Amino acid sequence: MTPIYNHILKQIQTGDITRAQQTIEQLLRDKPDDAWLLYLQGNVYRRQGLYDNAYNCYLRASEIDPDNPAAEAAYILDEIYSFRNKDLYNQ
Repeated sequence: MTPIYNHILKQIQTGDITRAQQTIEQLLRDKPDDAWLLYLQGNVYRRQGLYDNAYNCYLRASEIDPDNPAAEAAYILDEIYSFRNKDLYNQ
């Protein structure tokens, strides 16, 4: 991972979502198919509670680079979406 990706990841982890978002948007203008930027964009969306947007970013990133951690993130969100415990509905 390059230093800029590490910097953005640190911003996300420390809650500086707005700056991370701005940086990602600027970089995506030049590199719209950068799997790492899309993965980080998904992390921003996830932190904002925009899970559909996060899932879409993760899917796109994993299509571009199957070895990117976005594939695992998409799988986890997919598992969360598909989980249903019908017994809980009847309590």
